[in-house]
Amino acid sequence: MVIFNFHLAAIIIGLLLSTTFIVLICMRLSAVSPRELELRSELGRQPEHTIKGLESIKLATFPTMVYNMEALHSIEDIQYDTDAGSFFVKTNRGIGPSMFEGEAIGLSAMYATNSIRVPKPYKVGALPTGGSFIIMEFIEFGMSRGDQSVLGRKLAEMHKAAKSEKGFGFDVDNTIGSTPQINTWTSDWVEFYAEHRLGYQLKLVLKKFGDSIIYEKGQRLMKNLRPLFEGVVIEPCLLHGDLWSGNISADKKGNPVILDPACYYGHNEAEFGMSWCAGFGGSFYNSYFEVMLKQPGFENRRDLYMLYHYLNHYNLFGSGYRSSAMSIIDDYLRIFRSEEDQNRKYRGIRCRSRKWVSEIREPRKAKRIWLGTYPRPEMAAVAYDVAALALKGGDAVLNFPECVGCWAAPVSLSPGDIRAAAEAAAAAVAVRMEREKSGEKEVVFVDEEELFDMPFLLMNMAEGMLMSPPRLSPTWSDDHSPEVSEAESTLWSYS
Repeated sequence: MVIFNFHLAAIIIGLLLSTTFIVLICMRLSAVSPRELELRSELGRQPEHTIKGLESIKLATFPTMVYNMEALHSIEDIQYDTDAGSFFVKTNRGIGPSMFEGEAIGLSAMYATNSIRVPKPYKVGALPTGGSFIIMEFIEFGMSRGDQSVLGRKLAEMHKAAKSEKGFGFDVDNTIGSTPQINTWTSDWVEFYAEHRLGYQLKLVLKKFGDSIIYEKGQRLMKNLRPLFEGVVIEPCLLHGDLWSGNISADKKGNPVILDPACYYGHNEAEFGMSWCAGFGGSFYNSYFEVMLKQPGFENRRDLYMLYHYLNHYNLFGSGYRSSAMSIIDDYLRIFRSEEDQNRKYRGIRCRSRKWVSEIREPRKAKRIWLGTYPRPEMAAVAYDVAALALKGGDAVLNFPECVGCWAAPVSLSPGDIRAAAEAAAAAVAVRMEREKSGEKEVVFVDEEELFDMPFLLMNMAEGMLMSPPRLSPTWSDDHSPEVSEAESTLWSYS
């Protein structure tokens, strides 16, 4: 009997707990949070939008990049269904409208290009209890990220369509993640990127972590950026600015969609700075460069643009990204140092903006003869050798002493003639180096008749045949000498 009462009590308690749990769930489902009431109130002020329903959904296909726990708790993504259609609303409890204003202006600029699809922004505002919101077009996404070749082409069309006459920058500062992104208009791209991208991040690293090593090395890199852009046409193109896999999707029809931008006008190659976590493949780049011209040295600048985002991740997430940023900086400094070593290796040349200047001092004079500026140190060194031989003769110390006589001497010792001879020799070296680079072998014509003094060689050989060569002592005895038959004849007679 006791056992029966125990089981009966357990059943009753279980039913009571289940009922309480169901009541709590129903209360939660029927409740409207204060945040949602604020948004309803804000939307209700717009007479053209009447809220008829409110549904909070999980937006796994509409990712918002979250950089820290504070941002995770402060940003909310909600779809609102109204009689005017569905809208997507993002809120941030900790930041005022300025962040979303920058996003809205960027979205509007990209939307206006009528190229790649982006959500159209409608309104940005402040919430009564603090924080801000942005209302934009709701886009229903498909099950995949779409075709990469289409993404590459559409992105290139946006870059080609939107150019700025103000230079490099943007009308407002915005954010890259939660880091401020300074967009002060600047006429020179290298200056803009060095100061407002790398320089700003390096200052944050120094301030936040006290990392003077990466700061000082980064400052050295900033001063040597310009040679990486020689011969490159740089136009201020509208950039998304934060193009990684989480900000790329596709709609139900498979059209690519990009979102959560950090827009500014800059060098189009800077768009690939987040490619290390974007998953761009060969079809993406092939389609992109069918629309936008691929500039010389593109591969040499890819890491430079990644560096900005590695530094930003260092500032946002901590030291886990330090090694990647430091590795890029060290690699570039190593390249520049190699060029400086080439400068020290050869006489009479010096490196200036990744080009080599060749010059020589006239004997017993303070004046120097400028021999030209060349893309390769070997060319500048040969130019110096030609001038040194002309001015100093056999006393000259040369870079390539084994090549004496390979180059034509100057017509006279005037600076102009010396420079002309030096430039001609440097041009010949450039041709030879290009052949070696392409694997082409230099074809050299040899006049064999002149080399062997023909036809006199044949005459000399005939004369030699008429003379008997000196008779050699036999190595065997005459008794064992092979007999010569009467039918055999010899060229020479020793009788």
